[in-house]
Amino acid sequence: MPSQKSNEAVAPKRQRGRERVAAILDTAAQLFVEQGHAVTMTEIAARSGTAIGSLYRFFPTRDALADVLLQRYAEHLGAALEALVARADALSPAELADALLALVLDLRTERAAALVLVDLRDTGHQRLQLRDTMRTGVTRILVNAGVVPEARAGDAAIAVISVIKSAATLAAQPDKAGAVDELRLVLRRYLAG
Repeated sequence: MPSQKSNEAVAPKRQRGRERVAAILDTAAQLFVEQGHAVTMTEIAARSGTAIGSLYRFFPTRDALADVLLQRYAEHLGAALEALVARADALSPAELADALLALVLDLRTERAAALVLVDLRDTGHQRLQLRDTMRTGVTRILVNAGVVPEARAGDAAIAVISVIKSAATLAAQPDKAGAVDELRLVLRRYLAG
């Protein structure tokens, strides 16, 4: 009986393979942002400079690649939020505002790709998980920083997330840098009380 091919991604064992997979994932994220659902494995292989056979060795299907991209974004988001929670109490309101904006700006491409993939996979569960991760993390950051009372922290987190998401959207448009700076000022003033 022939062996069946697994539909799950295969983690590389060597450093060179890990670097190749990272390049594939970065390229795939960018392509999903640019092209949405139309991205093909052939395009991902070509743009990342990967032989198609190598791509399929690590990611047997586009769904397997999508799963890893979503997982990677969730891990990066969680780690960035946790790092900010840990140091929030030592930051001034302006530093906290800058750190929150940096968090979303640094993950902008991954986030945009994740949203495309969540839509592609037609599951609200993943979107809700990502939203909950962000809301919980920002709530904890605001509480640890002492910028709002705990009773208001959940609502404040929603407001802060709205501002930083708007900044990330505007940052993708080169002619909107001034608007991003204005949102930075708004966030700094809000966090300053």
